Amino acid sequence: MLLSIPQTSHRFGGLLIEEETKVVELDAGMVDSSVFALGQRKKHEQLAEEERQPRGSIGIPPAVLEAMFGQMAIIVPCKDESTETIEGVLSGIPHSCLVVLVSNSSRFPQDRYAQEVEMLTDFCRFAGYGRSRPFMAIHQKDPEAAGALAAAGMPEILDGSDGLVRNGKGEGMILGVALVAALCQPQRRFVGFVDADNQVPGAVNEYCKAYAAGFAMNINSASCTAAVPTVATNTMVRIVWGSKPKVKNGQIVYDRDGRSSRVANKWLNYLLADISGPDQRVASAASLTNIVVTGNAGEHAMDMDLALKLRLASGYAIEPFHFVDLLHQLATSTTTTTSTTAPPAGPKFKPVKILQIRTRNPHFHRPSDESHIQKMRRAALGAIYHYLPLRTPPGGPDGLSLGDRIRACIGIPPAPLVYPPIERLDMAVFRARIMADRKAGSFASFGVPEKVVQG
Repeated sequence: MLLSIPQTSHRFGGLLIEEETKVVELDAGMVDSSVFALGQRKKHEQLAEEERQPRGSIGIPPAVLEAMFGQMAIIVPCKDESTETIEGVLSGIPHSCLVVLVSNSSRFPQDRYAQEVEMLTDFCRFAGYGRSRPFMAIHQKDPEAAGALAAAGMPEILDGSDGLVRNGKGEGMILGVALVAALCQPQRRFVGFVDADNQVPGAVNEYCKAYAAGFAMNINSASCTAAVPTVATNTMVRIVWGSKPKVKNGQIVYDRDGRSSRVANKWLNYLLADISGPDQRVASAASLTNIVVTGNAGEHAMDMDLALKLRLASGYAIEPFHFVDLLHQLATSTTTTTSTTAPPAGPKFKPVKILQIRTRNPHFHRPSDESHIQKMRRAALGAIYHYLPLRTPPGGPDGLSLGDRIRACIGIPPAPLVYPPIERLDMAVFRARIMADRKAGSFASFGVPEKVVQG
């Protein structure tokens, strides 16, 4: 895969947000692993500084991508999608990635989850070259999963009315990450997310390649294909869809941005402009309005170290809240710069780099009605409004605080629940409970080596 190298980076303390990069070639040919890459990137950056020229592009060799796939788990949250659509998503996930299906599909009067597991089992057996391709699956409302999370130290995620894991996309993602952390370490060092309603398997495949390429761009070149590559900083890769097509007046229109993404991006960029301070806000007003282009990115990935340290929000607030929590944790001082030298972070977090990659494939998925879009917008604004970083100044250029501006726009948005970091879980307790209850509960796995499952 060939990617453009970002022209500008914006630093907020220990958080580095790189402006949008894009996939130049889906297949960059046989890039020589011996001369890849990260050394090449440094060379590009040094030349760019010396000559003040664009940095160009960077090729990620197939061997490096494959090495990354072997260390990635891809979590697929789903709710009442057809098994045919889910199977299409699975077909796009690279073979060496571990598939983790977290379902909140209905079980009565028809057990859709049982159908999903049957399809997943058949798919992985057929794709396993005589031995199964590994997978894990679990139902979000599984009483055994709820008991395991509570016993391991996260009772907050349970609904007080029934004692089960709360409904919500964020809650399902937390359960998936906990499974990977408890059962698949140290083999799976990176975790990514792909929505189950994607109707273009080629787009899913491109997203996973972009994740792998992003991780490869942030590790030491000498360790790219090593069993345990050296990670320079924590990394999050967020996907910008190439386009989101819609049918309007009988024609397919290739919109670049989704309806909820426009709102989340706008307000997150207002937040970044505000915490940059008045001088920086005035001097860089144009550049600070387009930093974040992935505010609602359902397709995103990160290293496990970061996934375990982040606080995660409920429901659809989970993706925009990533930015808010990272600013809380890392924006101790703020400057905007093209430098990639990371300053020291606090004791809890390494410096964090966010890569935003625009892919080529169009993103076709199940259409959403206006009420769903409004729910996503309000969730994003609630994540910002109720959890503004401490450094947010009391007034912007118009004399109003960011909270005042949000309130004037839509009123007070709903406050999402925010859960403690997953690293707080006692993984030994969680693993023991999940494995002990696997016959009674919904947890299913196939082809996962026992040495991985049993830790």
